[in-house]
Amino acid sequence: MGRDGRMTSKLLHEEERLPQELRRASRLLATAGKRAQELVEEAEVATARLRALQYVTEAALAPLSLDHLLHEILDRIRAVLHGDTATILLLSEDGRELVERASSGVEEEVAEKVPVPVGRGVAGCIAASRQPMVVEDLSKVETVSPTLRGKIRSLIGAPLMLQGRVIGVVHVGTTATRKFSDDDLKLLQLVADRAALAIERARAEETRSQLAAIVESSEDAIVGMTLEGTIVSWSPGAERLYGYSAEEARGKPYSLIVPPERLADVAAMLERLQRGERAEFYETVRIRKDGGRIEVSTTMSPIRDAEGRIVGASTIARDITASKELERMREEWTSVIAHDMRQPITIILGYAATLQGLLQQQGCPETTSKAVEHIRTAAENLNKITGDLLDLSRLEARRMKLELRTVDPQALVREVVERTAEITRGHPVRVEVLGTIPQVQADPGRLEQVLGNLLSNAAKYGYPNTEILVEVERKDEQVQVSVTNRGRGIPPEELPQIFTRFHRTRWVQAERVAGLGLGLYISKGLVEAHGGRIWAESVPNQSTTFRFTLPTATTAPES
Repeated sequence: MGRDGRMTSKLLHEEERLPQELRRASRLLATAGKRAQELVEEAEVATARLRALQYVTEAALAPLSLDHLLHEILDRIRAVLHGDTATILLLSEDGRELVERASSGVEEEVAEKVPVPVGRGVAGCIAASRQPMVVEDLSKVETVSPTLRGKIRSLIGAPLMLQGRVIGVVHVGTTATRKFSDDDLKLLQLVADRAALAIERARAEETRSQLAAIVESSEDAIVGMTLEGTIVSWSPGAERLYGYSAEEARGKPYSLIVPPERLADVAAMLERLQRGERAEFYETVRIRKDGGRIEVSTTMSPIRDAEGRIVGASTIARDITASKELERMREEWTSVIAHDMRQPITIILGYAATLQGLLQQQGCPETTSKAVEHIRTAAENLNKITGDLLDLSRLEARRMKLELRTVDPQALVREVVERTAEITRGHPVRVEVLGTIPQVQADPGRLEQVLGNLLSNAAKYGYPNTEILVEVERKDEQVQVSVTNRGRGIPPEELPQIFTRFHRTRWVQAERVAGLGLGLYISKGLVEAHGGRIWAESVPNQSTTFRFTLPTATTAPES
């Protein structure tokens, strides 16, 4: 083949290849176009999600009250995830259940808000596992909330986490069955994290506002100062009590209102606070602007920063100039009346015992014997009340005297249990000694009074025929005694008040159980006079335990 023939053959071959290259190029362009479209769509989704986060973040940063904030966040979460409903549940103070705090899109006819126990239902499981969750078909899982048992078919939820702890749960639901994606789950968790921060901020602001309102309206004088004693805050109550305006007091030393002879006391209190020790109420004297002296009851407490460091102190003071005298008169009156009642009660008890002996000798009718027994029992109850009133006056006048000696706690406990068998009749009492128990320095009569009162309460408020458990054990440098009974128990909200004088629980008052409400108050005073402490633990409708501690005797041998 000549040169021209070869050229012609090459051109024909290249013409045949051209459509193949064009087709390949076309396919590549189509693939590239499709991928480009996918990238554009992915970018749009990512942009939408970023805008959604910004959308929720803006609501979180808005200066709103907690209620308004929660509703605003929920409305925006619904819009972001295209949900029909959205709900935020917050953890209760005891951490046992979730309580619905706000909802969006839920029909008005579903007004019942049922607490969700942690570990049960969808929200409870999310809180317990601390992990987000998707439920495509709610009919196949346990639900607690009536809202979720209604028209909601699918749900996505996430825990509200703050510094590693759960404070609540947020979930979004749809009325039609829907398959939420992993991206939806990640987005909700990001939103939940921002919502948790916003909720905590709003709560802190509410607390701050409430505290500010309390300070503004309080009749007490509330003063804040640096650890060096410079006044930084001065409440309206302080203006009324001390006579200085806030402008006059701020920036001045706290010694402005302290008598010279009391300056050392203030310095000592500040040193105690810096060491992290507790401050108690105490009575002292302060100076007004006009130079007059006033008697006040005051306390000094530490002020801490966000890291928990003590950076200042606050004092709360109340004018007691007029009421000390009244308190003294009341204490005197209580003491005199109770003391004067002792003699006639003793006479009644003596004659009742004599009369009982005579009746037994003469074989009188049973009704007569019972009548005398009622007289004796009533006199003994009155004698106990009189004793409680005397102890009350002594404790409050700080005139309670203890006859201290070395005591074997486990031996004393067993003796008291035997001597109070009549009081605990119907309840078997079991004593358990855990380990080796050191001796204590104590007043055995007063300890018997404390333990006897706890055993009496355990029998009185325990279920019939149930066991009372008394435990004695060593706790570091203290001996702890515990009395446990099975019964109705004490509601959690009433536990902090049970050691206050004359306090009686609601159900005790409703059932008109006899008593003045002084036994635990006196027991607390007696235990604290020994250098120990007393407290209660209770599970409603199950059990109640009273515990008290006593320091070990410094001379007790180690075993």
